[in-house]
Amino acid sequence: DRPVADLYKIDEAIELLTGAERPVIVCGQGAVVAEAGPEVRAVAEALSIPVGTTMTGKGAIPETHPLSIRVVGARGGTSYSNRFLQEADLVFFVGSNTDSAGTDGRKLPSALDQPKIIQLDVSRQETGNNYRADVPLVGDAKATLSAMARRIKERGCKGSAVNGGEVAGAMAALDESVHAAASSDEFPVHPIRFVKALEARIPEKNMVMVEPSTGSIFSAAYLVQKHEGRMFLSGYSMGALGYSLPAAVGAAVARPDHTIVSLGGDGSFYFNCGELETYSRLGLDIKYVLFNNNVFGWIRGEIEHVYNANPFATDFRQIDYCKVAEGFGIRAFRVTEPGQVEQVLEKAFSYRGPAFIEMPVKSQDALVPPIPRWIPNAKKKGLPYHY
Repeated sequence: DRPVADLYKIDEAIELLTGAERPVIVCGQGAVVAEAGPEVRAVAEALSIPVGTTMTGKGAIPETHPLSIRVVGARGGTSYSNRFLQEADLVFFVGSNTDSAGTDGRKLPSALDQPKIIQLDVSRQETGNNYRADVPLVGDAKATLSAMARRIKERGCKGSAVNGGEVAGAMAALDESVHAAASSDEFPVHPIRFVKALEARIPEKNMVMVEPSTGSIFSAAYLVQKHEGRMFLSGYSMGALGYSLPAAVGAAVARPDHTIVSLGGDGSFYFNCGELETYSRLGLDIKYVLFNNNVFGWIRGEIEHVYNANPFATDFRQIDYCKVAEGFGIRAFRVTEPGQVEQVLEKAFSYRGPAFIEMPVKSQDALVPPIPRWIPNAKKKGLPYHY
């Protein structure tokens, strides 16, 4: 049986939730693993509470849900979603370890001047680990939220939240903010053009693998996941370069009826490129996209935007990655102009089996992704950015 948190603590949490004017629910990976989406939605809908997720919690509820503010924090969060945490008077963490990526180094919400905190986790060690939890709930996310939703309904509890009504406008503004980039004719390819082209063409049954790279941060922020469930997997916890190549193998074997999209960078490719032999030998339906900017872009971005120093030991020579893929017996596509993005994706998705796509993009110091601590430097230097 799934463990349920102490009922007295659940009642305390309900009291805080119903009394808060600007509450936010933040779902981490634990909510996805527990398949707690229906229960998260039941609580949120009963009290009109906005729901965000960490990158690893993406898919806890559909990002098209009227109360979804999509991804929050420093890995996929945008100014449109993160402001809900900046203004929150209560944050309810569900299955989140409240790490630096999900909270932007404990600034979302602020650990120095923190709002009320409810933290639900199956591990007692996680509750109150990084924030002082006003109400710690130790139990399974699905079972505990089910009990909470039932008690809210039985008692006819009404919420005081006013920010639930702000979600639709904020998400519409977020979508509008990337409208121009989604049809950009710039080259190297604008990552948002690729992400939106992928969103429109990805098969219904899909899983997306990401690792620290240009592709991951833009997809976490701007690839809208329309369905509930664990369909977006990332290896960010340990900064795992090379994760998406082998992770895609596991996903393809576990879900043979799904198309697997694996997003990686050129720096990451060197770690595990031998896995292409596995793709080829097993004929796995994996579409691997290599974002090529000839540089360890994340490292270069940190040096430029945080330390204001000159980058070193980050650049690569030009490599013909498509020939590497073809050497493994995989059909390869190289995008050489922006108008090919949609065509290449359609070709790759037109058959079952492995495909390799090389996508030229700018480095993170030339086109700044939605990383909160990089944005001040981008503004100062007049660099193009999205946040």
